[in-house]
Amino acid sequence: SLRTDDGYIESLDALVQKISSAIPDAPVSETLQEQLDKGVKELIGSGDFQSEVRSWLGDVASFSVLSLDEMATANGDSSVQPPILFAISIKDSAAAVDFFTTGFENTNNEFTTSTEGDYTVITQTSARDRAVIAVGSDVLFLGRSLADLPINGQSESLAASASFNDTLGLLPEPDYNITGYLNLGDFLQAMMAAQSENMEAPEMAMMESLAPLFTDFPAQAFGLTVLDGRSLTIDFASPFGALLERYAEFGLPTALNSPIDPAFAARIPAGVPLLIHSTDLGLTLSNSIQSFRMQAEMMSSSMTTGGMSSEELEQGLAQVGFVVRGLTGLDLETELLPALQGDYALYLGLNAALANATSPAQVMRQLPVEFGLVTEISDPAIGTTIITNVREPARSAG
Repeated sequence: SLRTDDGYIESLDALVQKISSAIPDAPVSETLQEQLDKGVKELIGSGDFQSEVRSWLGDVASFSVLSLDEMATANGDSSVQPPILFAISIKDSAAAVDFFTTGFENTNNEFTTSTEGDYTVITQTSARDRAVIAVGSDVLFLGRSLADLPINGQSESLAASASFNDTLGLLPEPDYNITGYLNLGDFLQAMMAAQSENMEAPEMAMMESLAPLFTDFPAQAFGLTVLDGRSLTIDFASPFGALLERYAEFGLPTALNSPIDPAFAARIPAGVPLLIHSTDLGLTLSNSIQSFRMQAEMMSSSMTTGGMSSEELEQGLAQVGFVVRGLTGLDLETELLPALQGDYALYLGLNAALANATSPAQVMRQLPVEFGLVTEISDPAIGTTIITNVREPARSAG
């Protein structure tokens, strides 16, 4: 769902303008309002967004994919399209009907109009991807088929779904400009069932062992907003409780990262354009290694082709461990990773020297980006060991 009011459009244009003004020699692009005006004129031949759309358009619109079962069983067939539904709030049904019928006429699209209950239905008949629009007193539905439009009411409403409400309730802000909700558990199960028909017995056994994970795969919610009038913010939330229980049954890692400390930002260089700030780098890497080991073991035991065997994975980890010990003097899994607790930040920026480059050759003589890692370490002795082992080769080379 997203806001469609004038205030939101104006705030987006103002934000884009602010970002563009901070970029040297940034190309001048059309504002969202200008793009909307152009689209309206191309569709109906005259007017602009304010004169032709704003009079009937409400303040919120939603888009939904009604089912992913068709996509799960499509086997790569790009012509298979899932049923979709647009729901748009409106203030003037007659003006909305006039806008779309005028648009179809102006673009030489054949269509029919009919009355279905309390709705005026406009059916596009000339295009390959046909559209059906149902205009009611305060809502407009758009989809690929009349059967997909809830003009006769709904037996089950998303607004009454406990999963939907509970998952959206996990988002931290009270209001968002755009919100989204995904529930992929059923899709993953349908996809597994479709693919199982072409699987060998060992592969099938491996997929069946993973079925409980798909059953308890959690829903996800996200929200986009602008904080403090300048910060584009995306929040994600998902209830992982049931899935973590399944992880524990499978022997997968279940420890979660601790919350970040905003004060850690004082250790990050000012002005970096790209930053990842999180916590417990050692735990994250240890969990990844454990997951890779389990996946490699499952692949080896099921005799599936492709992928990396357990032996190959351990060889690769041994090589990484050898390099880490050479640089830091520490064992990767038993000494270094357990000490990487607390906040950490990965940041990336452009090399300031590039501003003085006058030719591609000068650009290629230096690394075009600057990057760094800042992390807290739980054991001061580990930090001392790292500094000593990194410093000594540098002194010898000097």
